[in-house]
Amino acid sequence: MLFAAVEGEGNVGELQRWSLTPDVWTDAACATSGRDLTRAEWGKYVGTTPPSNLHCRR
Repeated sequence: MLFAAVEGEGNVGELQRWSLTPDVWTDAACATSGRDLTRAEWGKYVGTTPPSNLHCRR
C-alpha cells in the first residue's frame, strides 16, 4: 500500500491510497489496453518481473 498526502481543490488536503499488488497493476493495464498483456509489455512498461498470470479478468 502506498499513501500520499496531496493538495486538493481549495487548498484542502487529502490522503490518497494506492494498492501496489500485481493484480491491481494488471487490472489497470487491462482497463487501459482493453486486452490481455504480454510478458514483454509488462517488462517494458512496468519494469519488474511479470506475475504468472497476465490475463485480464472479465
